[in-house]
Amino acid sequence: MKHVRASVSEYERMKIIKRMVRGCYLKAKSGGILVAHHPPFGYSLELTPDGKKNRLLIHETEAKVVRLIFEWSTIGDGIGEPLGSRTIATKLNKLGVPTASNPIRKTRSRTWACSAVRGILQNETYLGTWHYGKTRGSQRNPIENYVSVQVPDIIDRETWDIAQERIKRGNEKYQRRMIYQYLMSHRLRCGKCGRPLHVNVVYYRGKKKTNVYRYYICEETRTNLVHCPDIRCNIQRVDQTIWEWVKSVLLDTAQLESGLEAYREVNAKETAHIQERLQVTWDSISAQTGRGRSHKFDSGCRVHARELF
Repeated sequence: MKHVRASVSEYERMKIIKRMVRGCYLKAKSGGILVAHHPPFGYSLELTPDGKKNRLLIHETEAKVVRLIFEWSTIGDGIGEPLGSRTIATKLNKLGVPTASNPIRKTRSRTWACSAVRGILQNETYLGTWHYGKTRGSQRNPIENYVSVQVPDIIDRETWDIAQERIKRGNEKYQRRMIYQYLMSHRLRCGKCGRPLHVNVVYYRGKKKTNVYRYYICEETRTNLVHCPDIRCNIQRVDQTIWEWVKSVLLDTAQLESGLEAYREVNAKETAHIQERLQVTWDSISAQTGRGRSHKFDSGCRVHARELF
């Protein structure tokens, strides 16, 4: 009987979850805002006149800070070039700008962080559209499944696009900013958990000199989530071994020719149906236009087809 009751309770729990999710989606589709009394920075939450839905209104004091952050990120502070997220956070802290409050804990963070500034710069709500259903459980929901609700906008589309382009360029620049170049950096994966291997530098300081050892280690080991003690590879040995293998492959003429021939065979099989359709098209054009013109057209199409395939 206990198992029966537990099964019924589990079934009822799943039904309650489905009802709640369906109710939230219907509320969002009808224009309601669901932010758990924690609106985005720059907005305040108020009830509609009928008292059934929440809506976002611009909080002028916080909205000025949002506009200032976007202005510093896209134009600059009037002294130099546009500022990065970390520099903007430092500048806000020096000016003593209040941070966003947490109405649940009824507290405020003491200082601005780089992640908070980056979150504001990447929040699409400031364009005038609030989205519900971005995630489903622990998975990211497709964009077409979002529920959009129109809210007052704080910034314009042009400013938003410039800020996103700067963030994208900053991410690419950060990925390339390395003191040392490693051959297999971000190209190896852990055989135990499948996570990428990252570079770990260890310094052993002695009385006379300091020895530096560089290893490829698992990302999970570095974040202390899952320990992979076996994944610890000496960078010099791994890079040297792989580079010797690459040179042996590139300098082996017979192997290159066999690989090229195998690639041509696979490519011919994949494009066989396209070649058949092209042949049917050429034949029909030849029958309609006559010999002379069809020959020129046929030769030109064949040259173009060779360039493609």
